[in-house]
Amino acid sequence: MANMRQTLLFSGLENIIHNINHGTADLKLYEFGTIYRKNSEATQNDDVTKRFSEKEFLGIFISGQRQAESWKEKQVEVDFYYLKNMVVNSLQRVDISLNTLPTKAFETTETLNNALQYCIGDAVFVTIGQVNRKLLKAFDIKQDVFYAEIDCEILAKLTKGKKTVYAELNKFPEVSRDLALLIDKQVTYKDIETLAFKTERKYLKSMNLFDVYEGKNIEENKKSYAIRLILCDKEKTLTNNEINAIMDKLIAAFEVKLGAKLR
Repeated sequence: MANMRQTLLFSGLENIIHNINHGTADLKLYEFGTIYRKNSEATQNDDVTKRFSEKEFLGIFISGQRQAESWKEKQVEVDFYYLKNMVVNSLQRVDISLNTLPTKAFETTETLNNALQYCIGDAVFVTIGQVNRKLLKAFDIKQDVFYAEIDCEILAKLTKGKKTVYAELNKFPEVSRDLALLIDKQVTYKDIETLAFKTERKYLKSMNLFDVYEGKNIEENKKSYAIRLILCDKEKTLTNNEINAIMDKLIAAFEVKLGAKLR
């Protein structure tokens, strides 16, 4: 390359359009690569190593359908939450939980829309978002692309000295429960997720957002979130009474702390 990259995003988009043009539109790609940034506090007289910084990042790109075409399953396109779950699950394998980190959300930049950043102090550790359609148009990409970026320097610090611990697979069944919550528009799914794991640490294993609705029959300045919660006990099968008690506790927390109502 003739220039030092400031992001892994553009080279990833070049790979995506190359694959699309050769008949492969369903893509899940990653790259470990180095990027270079100018230090704003340095002067022109400073050594080049002070004027510029070099950092390694992991870039993850997804686009197209989630899985290969099959008569058994309906085709579903990848989305922001699919990529977020991919990143969360990958980091959990090295004992890093994004649920405990502060986040920043921003709607639109020159490169990303509706992006979410997880931070360690003032440093951005993980960024997840949808690639801006104006940028996709410049690469002649006509399908949505979602991008995540992980700072490998921070990742190395967080995993330094950690040992890999293996746990026996759970022998007891998981239970799923769905909720439709009517909430104020300013309440985010992250707010709901954070509160859920804070309220039920023992039995709540995972959750995801599978539908968002605004419009007819919904109050002004309100939206409806449909969420699925996965519950499990490592020591026994949960009874209906235990499941109902857990759900009642979560619903009460959503109502009191987020002003949510069940639909």
